[in-house]
Amino acid sequence: MNFPATAGVRRSFLLIVFVAAAGVATSTTLWTRERRHIQRDDAQNLALVATRIADELRVRLAQIESTLHGLRGLYAARGGLDRTSWDTYLRNLGQHPGAGLSSFSYIRRVPADSVPAFLEEARTAFDPDFKIHSAGSPAELAILSLQHHYLDKPSAIGADRSSRAEWMKNAELARRSGRISISPPTSTVDDDGAF
Repeated sequence: MNFPATAGVRRSFLLIVFVAAAGVATSTTLWTRERRHIQRDDAQNLALVATRIADELRVRLAQIESTLHGLRGLYAARGGLDRTSWDTYLRNLGQHPGAGLSSFSYIRRVPADSVPAFLEEARTAFDPDFKIHSAGSPAELAILSLQHHYLDKPSAIGADRSSRAEWMKNAELARRSGRISISPPTSTVDDDGAF
């Protein structure tokens, strides 16, 4: 009878299975814990990056809004804007407004029946060669009258924006609220002069 040998083999086999199972369980537990730590660290890093980006955007928008308030003050003090005061003010800021802003633009709303008078005024105040580029015959035009570019792009002076519903929605919001309004990207003039 070899019972003692079989019992010893069984015990050894059970011990091996137990040690292997304990090793797998311990490895799985440690791996799961480490994975949770990594995910938590990634979530914290993402939250920090998102907070930093939001803070940078807040600062940029505040700078832009401050510039716009200055332009509104200039407009109120002078009873309007002309090219010289516009360019002088924006040139003397001494700062680039940051990524994402290509220009400051002054849009003048002009009823269709006042276009000839506006053109005469625009040629005196803005540019002697001022021309209006309009698609259609709207009741009220939204004419880009002054523009200060920060990127190397051609000017869209004289462009009527009244036919661009997405752009006008944001312009109207800015006008009514007196605050900055961010529109989707808008095209200006292409290299060939087309809108």
